[in-house]
Amino acid sequence: MTIDLNQFIKNIQKIDTRDICSDWQWLLGNKYDPIMVTCSGDMFLTDTSGAVYWLDTGIGQLSRIAESTDQFIEALEDIDNFDKWMLASTVLDLIENDVLLKENQVYSYKVMPILNGSYSMDNFDTTDISVHFSITGQICQQIIKPDNGMPLPDGTRIDKVLIDPFTKKP
Repeated sequence: MTIDLNQFIKNIQKIDTRDICSDWQWLLGNKYDPIMVTCSGDMFLTDTSGAVYWLDTGIGQLSRIAESTDQFIEALEDIDNFDKWMLASTVLDLIENDVLLKENQVYSYKVMPILNGSYSMDNFDTTDISVHFSITGQICQQIIKPDNGMPLPDGTRIDKVLIDPFTKKP
């Protein structure tokens, strides 16, 4: 079975990458350039050395996954990497159940994994790309980098998060 990468990524030429990175600058620090946005709402970026990083928006983690774009493309040929990075099984389930994306949408969590949400199909809905990256960036920043500079300990009860509704509009 041949898997078409284009079924799992958005056309980056049609995305305002500066906009979708804006609420993630607390983690990115203007040091990375986006090269790919997945239908499952994650992003791949490069740094000045050409290394490739995976921004997992569900848990607010930036991971170096390859030393070059060539190495990244090669790593995508491994089905385990592909499924993990693209959430391919979940995306295929969503497509098979007629949960289809419009050009400006990604699949976004109803409850983010950082808030104990699952990676199952029932925990996803279609969302505007800009809104997805804004909300996930704001939530992760509040959990990972609170005002005192220390991440919240595992198991901390979160009663509320503050979202600035005026930063992004669908």
